[in-house]
This record gives sequence, structure tokens and C-alpha cells, in this order.
Amino acid sequence: MHFSKVNLRIGNVLVKMIVVAALILSLSINMAQPASAATVVTYPSHFGTSSDYTLRVDSTTVRVARQFDYSFAQFAYSGTATFKVTAKDNITSYDISPHSYGISATKSGKDLTFSLPQSGSRYLVIKINNLENLVIMADPIETDRPSPNGGSVKSINDYSVDNTGGNLMTSKIQQAINDANARSGGGTVYFPEGIYKFSQLEMKSNVTLYLAAGAVLRGSSTLSDYDFSGDNFPAANIRIVGKSNVAIKGRGMIDSNGSTLTTGDSGPNRENIISSSKSGGGTKPNNLTFEGITLRDGTTWNFRIQDATNVNIKNVKIINNVNWIHGDGFDLVNTSHAVVDQCFAYTGDDVYDAKSSSEESMTDVVFKNSVAFTESAGTKVGMQGNASVSDIWFQNIDVIQGYRGVSVDHDQGNGVWDGIHFIDIRTEKIHNNGTSGQFRTAPILIWTAKYSGSEVGPVSNIELTRVSFENINNFHSFIQGYDSSSKVSNVTITDLKMNGNKITSASQGLIDIGANTSNISFH
Repeated sequence: MHFSKVNLRIGNVLVKMIVVAALILSLSINMAQPASAATVVTYPSHFGTSSDYTLRVDSTTVRVARQFDYSFAQFAYSGTATFKVTAKDNITSYDISPHSYGISATKSGKDLTFSLPQSGSRYLVIKINNLENLVIMADPIETDRPSPNGGSVKSINDYSVDNTGGNLMTSKIQQAINDANARSGGGTVYFPEGIYKFSQLEMKSNVTLYLAAGAVLRGSSTLSDYDFSGDNFPAANIRIVGKSNVAIKGRGMIDSNGSTLTTGDSGPNRENIISSSKSGGGTKPNNLTFEGITLRDGTTWNFRIQDATNVNIKNVKIINNVNWIHGDGFDLVNTSHAVVDQCFAYTGDDVYDAKSSSEESMTDVVFKNSVAFTESAGTKVGMQGNASVSDIWFQNIDVIQGYRGVSVDHDQGNGVWDGIHFIDIRTEKIHNNGTSGQFRTAPILIWTAKYSGSEVGPVSNIELTRVSFENINNFHSFIQGYDSSSKVSNVTITDLKMNGNKITSASQGLIDIGANTSNISFH
């Protein structure tokens, strides 16, 4: 028995030694193996090539295109990818936004290299030397792409369309939409890669437009192809009037081509890219979904989703001329129960905005996990205020540039606004839009003011939590009410940071608190 126990102990020790050796060998093998490469999916592009930049993601070359005054690249990936941006000149300085991504890069000659794990969506604006900006829009890999089947999913090619952009296809596309609507249960109109010239379309209930990567609905540059009058005002490339269960999805693009139709950013013939409104009988648009698509060159509000309910906008990108001051990004107007998630806009006017232009009350709206680059406001409620607004949330948003990071601007209408929240809003650069007037530069603006109309409503219960500004450049913020019936009250500011410092008083943050205010607190 004694020898048996000794032998048993020796055997157990040998077994443990063998297991440990195997683990060490396995670990050394794993450490010797290179990290698995990310999966990268490129998109076809129909735009001119950038002369400032090239891009590789892991071992894949991603085409860099150019428009307006910046370059851009679009693709999808999963996992952790290594990005190598090559500039036309040796790199002496660079900045990669959003800074919250925490990217650590290395530069060598003309190359800038960094790694970035995919996390739902990745939107970057990179500045190198004095070159134009490089915008990178990196989507998550698509998992629910439909396939044409001749029935519930019908290819637009079944309608003998021109996919080169040479001939106007509005009537054929509209017929495909009408046919999908007439089908029991509705259907999907599928656009494969190609350019489809169109002007204005009317969406129908139970219809999805699916734009595959490389598919572009491009607005005609011929003015007579459009109707800017009567029921078509405000005009839009795609209108949703009192319809339900409408979706536009995919990794393709709706290119309004709007700047070819007008003489300037305040000129005639400007139009939304996508808009919704109530029907003549008062039916609201309901259950609207927009996912994955890119909008380009809108000459007024790109999204004008008005008087709708149950709206979901996810992973949508907007690339506009930043010098067009009316090119708003995501405007939800008198719309309730809506979410804007993982979106991006590079545009000249307000990016994430809740407005109450009509008399329809507005509640339960969330803008989150998104990125903005603008010369106007990054996150905003207003200016229009004809109706009540409540339960509005802005969460986890990076404002790379804007003349306001946070704005509650109630100066058109007497609606009562209550319960507006700004949480984890990070503004990097303040754009100088001047220091006077209605559109003055102000890192934070919370006011009721009177610039038009006869009445102004009150604003109450505003929350700012973990809002930050990297450099306010000595610009003042404003909190003020217009009169005793339109007070600004109950503003709670917690963990506000400006220029790297926590702000515990108004004067410390150059925040001017005017008349007709009450209960403004810092924590």
C-alpha cells in the first residue's frame, strides 16, 4: 500500500507536468502566430480619385474618392484592422478624430498607420499637414442583404432600366415601387451596382428600397425633370406621405446632385433628399426605417422626417458641401418615438436636430453613438418651437467641429419644451461663426429668444452630463430667457469640462447667465 501511494503521487505529478508542458507549448505556438486579419469588404465608387491620399486596410486597397473640398473612403470590416493612410507629402503633422476613439498612430515618411477594432461603425476625419480632410466611413459588415427572387424581392433590372446614369429612370423606378406595394404583403425593390438617374419618387406602404454597395440613385441635373410647386413643396428626392412600413436600406447611395440645380446655398430649387409628412387626411407616416445608406449633396435638409412615428435611422452617412449652410443632417420634426443611432454627417448646417415646426407634439426621440462635422450646431433642439417637445436625448456623440456643441434654441413659436438631455457629448473644435446675432458662436446655448413671430415658449428641465469641449477659444456660452413667460429653468450641469478643466461655476466656463432664468446648477 505504501509503495502504491508513492507511485500514485509520482504518476499524478508526471501527469501535471505533462499538462503544464502542453499548455506552455500551446501558448508559445499561439504567441508565434500572427493575429488573424480583419475581414474587409470594399465598395465600388463612381467618383473621381483623390490626389492627396491612398488607403490600405490590412492587405486590402480601399479606393479614396474626392468631392467638394475633401477626400473620402467607404468600406466595411469586422475585427481589428490596421489602417495605412499614405499622403502625397511627407507627414509633419496629423490629427485623427474623433479623439474619443483613442487612436494611437505612427508616422513614417508619407505613411500614417494605426489599428482600430470595429464597434458597430467607425467614422473618422483625418487631417494631415495642410492637405484637405480625409473622411473614412467604415461600416460593420452587412449580414442581412436580400437576394432578388422575382417575387417579394424584385430587381430593378426587371424593368429594363439604364444603369449607366445616362437616361432618366424616374417613371420605371416609380412603377417598381407601385408594383411592390400592390403585392400582397408588400415587397423589396433591389438595386444592384450601377447609376440610376432619377428626380422625385413617392414611397408607398410596405415597400423597401434596397441599394446594394455601388448602387447610386443620382438626381438629374435637368431642372425640367422636377416639380418644385404645389404639393411637392417642400420638394424632396424621395417623399413619404402618410405611408407606413417604409424602408430604405443597403450600402448604396442617394446622390441628390442638388448643387447642379441651384445658384447658391440660399438659391431656388433646393430640396430635401428624404422627407415625410402627413397625408391630406391627416394620416401620419409610421414605422419608417433607414439603414446603412449614404446621402450626398443635399441642398437643404437631407433628412426632413416630419409628423412621423416609430422611426429608426441607423448607420446612415451624409456627405455634403460643408459650405452650404442649409444642408442640415438629421432633422426630426414633430416626430415621436424615434432613434438615430451610429450615424455620421459631414455637412454645413445643424447635424442632429429635433424641431417642432408644425403643431404636432413631439416626444421620445434619441440621437446616440454618432459623429458630426459641421460649421453649425452638432446637437440641437430648435429653432422652430410651435409645439410641445419632451423627452429628447442626445447620448454619446462626438462633434469634431461645430460652432455649437450643445444647443437649445427656442425662438420661433410658443410650444412648451421640457426634458431635454445631453449626455456624453464631446466637442473638439469650435468653428468661429461670429460673436453676435441669432447664429453667434457659443459652445453651449440654452435660450428662448424672439427673432420672428409674436410668442416664445418656455424651456425647463435641461440636463448636461459629461459634456466636454477641448478648446472653447474664449467663446462665451449663453443661458437666458426672453421674458417672464418664456423662462429657462431647471438646468442641471454635471461634470462639464472645458479646456481640460472641470467647470463648477458659470464664470469659470465663460457661461453668461442672463435674465429670466432660474435653478441653474453645476455639479
